[in-house]
Amino acid sequence: MNRNGARSPDLILTEIEQTRSLMDSTLEAIEQRLTPGELLDQGMNYLRNSGGREFITNLGASVKSQPLPASLVGIGLAWLMVNQQIGRGATRNPSAQEHIDRARSPYRQVLQEQPLALGVVGLGVGVLLAAAAPRAR
Repeated sequence: MNRNGARSPDLILTEIEQTRSLMDSTLEAIEQRLTPGELLDQGMNYLRNSGGREFITNLGASVKSQPLPASLVGIGLAWLMVNQQIGRGATRNPSAQEHIDRARSPYRQVLQEQPLALGVVGLGVGVLLAAAAPRAR
């Protein structure tokens, strides 16, 4: 500080550089915690420590004891994927296309407005498929 109590420009520049350095290190730490591998590790640790393993075990047992509902889910998803592929390349009857478009609009709306919820549903389906698969050694 100079005689009248104001900070010198050099002191201000030094404080700015210190703040910038602190912000850079904070941002780097945040970036490290948000990498896909780190997020996967955090998710797996959460599942292991919060009863997720018991849930997955119970889910796997349910799928193995009653495979029909899981099969129906898989068939439904396959049907949706095939239908989407057909809709991209083929021309259809205009009155039938109108019905298909009306049926698809809620799914498109969910995809646009709630992509995270759709991702959670996809994760659940993946868990179901993984639980139904036989264990490898």
